[in-house]
Amino acid sequence: MIGEPASTSSSGNPFADLGMSDADTRLAKARIAQKITAIMRDRGLTQREVAKVLDISQPRVSEITRGQLKDVSLQRLMELVKSLDMDVEITVIPNPEPAQRSARLVVREMA
Repeated sequence: MIGEPASTSSSGNPFADLGMSDADTRLAKARIAQKITAIMRDRGLTQREVAKVLDISQPRVSEITRGQLKDVSLQRLMELVKSLDMDVEITVIPNPEPAQRSARLVVREMA
């Protein structure tokens, strides 16, 4: 139709869709930060209380909950979520579609 903007399907990773570098890592960090935020909410904890548990500053907790993750590594986020009594599992598996896509980093939440 004339005048309608073109649209494309999402890859499932908005960082990749925007052509950003390290898109898989950015998405993994965002998902772990979302989990930290959800744990905070589910446990009824304030940012100050979470900061004490994680041994970080309250402003750093605020940055994490707002998705400001540029200055925090994926490794550090994994350590923080572990401090909230969450297990982190890393599984290395073969890429089943090497001809169709590059290998990727994926964070999945288990129920």
